[in-house]
Amino acid sequence: MKVTEGEFGALVEDLVATLDKFSVPEKEKGELLGILGPLKDMIVEVKGNATGTELPAKFKPAPPLKEDKKKKSGM
Repeated sequence: MKVTEGEFGALVEDLVATLDKFSVPEKEKGELLGILGPLKDMIVEVKGNATGTELPAKFKPAPPLKEDKKKKSGM
């Protein structure tokens, strides 16, 4: 995936912001970040702070998720 250090940092920042938004307690937040942190060397493949790595030419996004009609109608 050629994840850069900058992209990994952005992931962590977004994760922390989301955990804060949903008022996840500090203990649980610390546990999750404590698991993710040591994986950095296995995830980051490109040194540097660049973000927004260009996608491969053959990349095709996944189709949009279909909404469950029962949930939409309130059933």
